Amino acid sequence: MQTIQSSPAPLLEYLVIHPIGVGHLMSKIQLKTFVQGIPVLSHLRVTSAMVPSLPCLDTLTAIHLAASDRRSITLADFSALSTSSPYLHTLAIYDNAICGPWPPEATVDFPSLHSLQIYGSFMSVSDLLRVVQAPLLEDLVIAPFAVNDLVDYREHISHSLPKFTGLRSITLSPVSTSGFAQLEEAAECFPTVELVMVPNIHADSFRDIFTGANADVVWPYLRALALRNVDCKSMEKLLSVVAFREAAGRPLETLYLDHYSIQRVFSMLPLLRQRLNVVEFDVWATLLDGDLLQDAAHFVGNDFDFGSY
Repeated sequence: MQTIQSSPAPLLEYLVIHPIGVGHLMSKIQLKTFVQGIPVLSHLRVTSAMVPSLPCLDTLTAIHLAASDRRSITLADFSALSTSSPYLHTLAIYDNAICGPWPPEATVDFPSLHSLQIYGSFMSVSDLLRVVQAPLLEDLVIAPFAVNDLVDYREHISHSLPKFTGLRSITLSPVSTSGFAQLEEAAECFPTVELVMVPNIHADSFRDIFTGANADVVWPYLRALALRNVDCKSMEKLLSVVAFREAAGRPLETLYLDHYSIQRVFSMLPLLRQRLNVVEFDVWATLLDGDLLQDAAHFVGNDFDFGSY
């Protein structure tokens, strides 16, 4: 740590600082790192214990923030991080790197944020969504997606101005079959979404949510689904979702499937392509390209296989 305190880093673009077992030490010594600055740093992977030691990050575009030694950063540290990173495009938070609850009036501004990614055992999803002000946010990831993650946020937006009105893509990974019921809650919280990605779908639960007899069209602006591990049996169930939306005047346009799924449903491709575009593209794998340590790969819930149901 003393070495990097004064080390010049004029060409450093990607940085991973992930010390273990030093959380209590960092809180005592208040050591500042890279005091000469990191003038071209764009991607940072860091633990919560290191956040108070970081220099100004005014060139940073992506940060992956992980919990360290069960120590979370404070709201003040989180706010300072946002202030020092005005051009931050992607923020990924792992486990309880930052924890609520926070005061009702608290806000943290990320004026350039386009993608917010929440992974692991993060217990303050609603609080985070409430305090973050990100007018340009287009993409949201919650993996795994737990039953109570959006309860408080849903209540908050019921008596406040709409947030994240530019959100176009959402990735949700329910941790159980019952958790799929919360997809409808997510649709109420983020109605502008056009692409839904579910890396661990359970076909029956998914169909029931999207074709429920008592429900309106879930995500009325939805144009595309991105799914994985699909077989012919489960595809038949998903076709009922396609038909339901067509009848409601809200048709799907594109279905993204990973390579394995394309192979499994190959015999159905001519029929599928009469209804919508079928594209071989694993959105989940593409999302993980920005994860330097591939930690996010572990957060896809139970990773249900359609063929088992």
